[in-house]
Amino acid sequence: MKYTAEDIEKNNTKSKLWICIDSKVYDVTSFYEDVAGADATDNFRDIGHSEYAKEIMEKYYIGDLEGPPPKRKVENYTAVEMGQN
Repeated sequence: MKYTAEDIEKNNTKSKLWICIDSKVYDVTSFYEDVAGADATDNFRDIGHSEYAKEIMEKYYIGDLEGPPPKRKVENYTAVEMGQN
């Protein structure tokens, strides 16, 4: 599937939370609201996720970003705050 920044920005509710990382779109409904409808690439990289975390991402992958990413960036968070430790 292909999604636009507008698609990602619209899916920012508790029932459907989407983000993009490296132009891939993920449904992260099980995570906090502060990542929904945003580009989380920089934050994901800054945290230094393990290879295991990157493998887990595949279960949330729903398609690719078409066009530029959403303008909104995810605010700073830590792996502990996101429930990842």
